[in-house]
Amino acid sequence: MAFLLPAFARRVLKISGGKKPPIAENPVRIGLISAAAIAPMALCVPVQQLGTAIIVAVAARDRKRAEQFAKHWDIPNVFDTYDEIINSDLVDAVYIPLPNGLHFEWAKKALLAGKHVLLEKPSVSNAEQAEELARIASERSDLVFLEAFHYRFHPAAVVFHELVKSGRYGMPLSIHSNLCAPNVFSDNNIRFDYSLAGGMTMDMGTYAINAARWVLGCEPTCCISAVPTLHKHPQIDRSMSCELEFPPAVEGQAPRIAKITAGCNWSPSTWLPFIAVTTGTHTITFNCFVAAGIWHSIRVTDKSGKLVHSEKHYGTEGYMTYNYQLQAFVRAIKTGEKTATSWVSLDDTVKQMRALDMVYEASGLGKRS
Repeated sequence: MAFLLPAFARRVLKISGGKKPPIAENPVRIGLISAAAIAPMALCVPVQQLGTAIIVAVAARDRKRAEQFAKHWDIPNVFDTYDEIINSDLVDAVYIPLPNGLHFEWAKKALLAGKHVLLEKPSVSNAEQAEELARIASERSDLVFLEAFHYRFHPAAVVFHELVKSGRYGMPLSIHSNLCAPNVFSDNNIRFDYSLAGGMTMDMGTYAINAARWVLGCEPTCCISAVPTLHKHPQIDRSMSCELEFPPAVEGQAPRIAKITAGCNWSPSTWLPFIAVTTGTHTITFNCFVAAGIWHSIRVTDKSGKLVHSEKHYGTEGYMTYNYQLQAFVRAIKTGEKTATSWVSLDDTVKQMRALDMVYEASGLGKRS
């Protein structure tokens, strides 16, 4: 009866699973480092829906929790430590959804152990760590390393990116990237733990900053302003509003400005994630860019606000963003092919952390350590 459900409801149901395809021959065998809350949506469901990879092992700080997680998701092996996973011959690749401050240590160990790495964003705590991790990954050219900016792999994101780049509605002169959410996190949530490289700019803000860099195709030259809303810890932000200066579209013109708004608040008007690119004549907006598989819209309006073009792209499979990301990760491992528009290169990962450091330094909170 699923075909009778409205399209939106069917897409929402995709998050919880669905019909499992046959497992492909020689699937990529993934070890899950941590039974984190993001793991089911980011890895477990996509694995079940695609059939090109399998999760062969999981480890968590609490073995009982890992055992419960493994039972629920049909994972055959539970290891006592993360080291056991990265050193296991059963494992080809690891997915690391640990708190930010642990990313560098375990991604580095996994690469040195000869494992492909799918690493949750932000990749590490600061640019220095990113540079070292990129150096290690580049020395292991036989391994695939990917920072998990999943939104970039969805067909709608690719279409939006190409629409902006085409110049059909003019060259980008400014951009506003927004990712805000209700203030539902407790004060002791790991997102606010300074010792784990916390702060909402490291969480939601990293998407918004990455989107601006990706769409404009260049790097910020400076952070003009950065205004945080503080958490209880004096160096932790609950939200951030900042402006980044980017090189001009054409030499001799004015620099382009990226407005970044991200974090937790109680203002419902801010809760729709979007990327809005303004040209001399139009505004091109990609609504709900981080969850395009559930719902999105690409809209072009003229200076008066009149809608002149709109489109949506859910793909023939109707997958979530994470599915498309896993497809690209597996394809890179199997064939070496890396999706041109969407792939997050090692250089991209380093420059992303430099931009995050730039914002934190400008805010007065200091980069994460």
